[in-house]
Amino acid sequence: MGEAESITVTLRPDSLRRLLQQQELHVDEFSCWDDGSRERVRLMLLNIVGRR
Repeated sequence: MGEAESITVTLRPDSLRRLLQQQELHVDEFSCWDDGSRERVRLMLLNIVGRR
């Protein structure tokens, strides 16, 4: 069985932040439904990376 090219997952922002901070989730790429969500996720990722 081949691997899927993409998987869609919906997470609450606080759950996403916790998983990323605890290094339980790795992000290669992400997309969002709207520009506001994309900007919030981008800033969250930059903030987490800056703390390491």
